[in-house]
Formats: sequence, C-alpha cells, structure tokens
Amino acid sequence: SLSYRKVIFEGDNFRILKYIKEEAYSSRYQHLVNSVIAWKSRFLSTSFVHVHRQHNGSADLLAKKKYYLSG
Repeated sequence: SLSYRKVIFEGDNFRILKYIKEEAYSSRYQHLVNSVIAWKSRFLSTSFVHVHRQHNGSADLLAKKKYYLSG
C-alpha cells in the first residue's frame, strides 16, 4: 500500500462524476459508480474533478495502455 490519504480523482465524463459525487443510481453506469464508491472509502479525503478530455493526458495514456485497478 502506498498509504495515500487524500486523493483527487479526475475524469472527463461529467455524467459519471455527477453519479459518483451524489452516490446516485444509474443503470448504465452503476457498476463503475459502485467500484469508485468502494475505492473512495479507502482514503481519508477524496475529491472528484471534471477535466476536459483534451487536457486529461494521464487518463488517455492509462486507457491506451489498458491499465486496470483491481480491488
């Protein structure tokens, strides 16, 4: 464990970020929302920030390399 306590999650899908922040139900995205909510509980503090796709090179790189977090 890297012992991170305060984490900022960035994403380019505004709708998914809204569901995560509100812990709202979405039949289309619920599996993703549940996964992020489970990860959220591992940290002392979390923030969820919308970043436009063209400014989110880190996420693009991870997606292209097919890295996945497993919990």
